[in-house]
Amino acid sequence: MKRIFGIFSAIVLVFPVSAQDYYTGKSTVTADGITFVVSNRHYIFSLDNVDNVQMNQSGGYRYKDGTLVEEEFADYATAETRPGCVDRALKETFSEEEYEALRNDRNAVVVIGYVISPEGNTPEVSFVVDYAPCMLAIPPEKFALLEKNLKRYVKWDVNLFGRKLQFMHGLSFVNFSKINLDYSVPEPTPPVEGDPDILVEPPVLWD
Repeated sequence: MKRIFGIFSAIVLVFPVSAQDYYTGKSTVTADGITFVVSNRHYIFSLDNVDNVQMNQSGGYRYKDGTLVEEEFADYATAETRPGCVDRALKETFSEEEYEALRNDRNAVVVIGYVISPEGNTPEVSFVVDYAPCMLAIPPEKFALLEKNLKRYVKWDVNLFGRKLQFMHGLSFVNFSKINLDYSVPEPTPPVEGDPDILVEPPVLWD
């Protein structure tokens, strides 16, 4: 198994528990230009963007030329999320009221899967969600917005070996009842790529 250091955030996001269920019995749901494949499995359900390709590839990582990474080097690639980036994606997705409603439910849990590019970006995202009323009541529009925000804000520090690969996989475990998000602190405006007046620090690399 590849040694990817995902962010295991204990973050509380919670929605009002209601009888609404957007996912049971559905094979797909669509919102804001994103279609998710819905898979129900006992105590969890998953949401996977139909456009995801690398997320579902198995058989080991590959170098950029397509060659399989040698078994003895399988654990050399590492990536670590930048601090606070998942928190920000959550704050940009859920209002403070929605968050407060969700954080009071211990069953509000989601595992986020990421595809990590060699440059440290997040081109693909997937969700595995606890099969709980509070999570079933989150509309597809919110998961679509969360995916967009995760792709926008979640950046990775990829080590030198990882930069030689086509992509890597990462995970973050989000327990919505563990951490308070501070909505009183405004988030800074992200830098505009190519703006000559903004200095963007390069990622920190290590062997």
